[in-house]
Amino acid sequence: KGEATEASHISELVARIAMAHPALHLKLRHNGRTALDVPPDRDALGRAHALLGTRVAARLIAASGEEGGVRVACFLGALERAQTNARGVQLFVGKRPVRDRGLLHAIAMGYGELVPRGRYPVAIVMLDVPAGAVDINVHPQKHEVRFADPNAVCAAVRHVVQQGVARAPWRDELAGPVMISSIASVAPPELP
Repeated sequence: KGEATEASHISELVARIAMAHPALHLKLRHNGRTALDVPPDRDALGRAHALLGTRVAARLIAASGEEGGVRVACFLGALERAQTNARGVQLFVGKRPVRDRGLLHAIAMGYGELVPRGRYPVAIVMLDVPAGAVDINVHPQKHEVRFADPNAVCAAVRHVVQQGVARAPWRDELAGPVMISSIASVAPPELP
């Protein structure tokens, strides 16, 4: 691949590491210029503002909950920021950036029909699962994980996202109720 493509991949990876570790100061230079400079932040919401920009981050809502030992903390973007690809969705398992189709589907189900089919919301979802409930050695680069009970993990994500979306201020901009599950509790996330 070309230099610009590889630089973009590296920049995206450093930004995801920065999101998972808000206490770190990360600076990325490319061809003599600063491509990314994120000073330490005291919490994940501050880091989200630094990485996503005020325009996107100002309309993020925080939601968290625990279900079946799966802790979910997330920041959910407003509907008008939905994209045609999943690049705006950041998934973390134990502070490790991952890709997982099941989790993407759970997020989409959490938003329900508010986000049209084929579009993806801006969302940052951080999971903590019990020890032994996830295998990180599925992919050579550790991008993919395998959960011992993927249905339980996806259900926890879906329920927290549903409840977060149901109480989002931008949700009121649309007509019609959102059906939610009462299993997960919603509170501001406790992220480092």
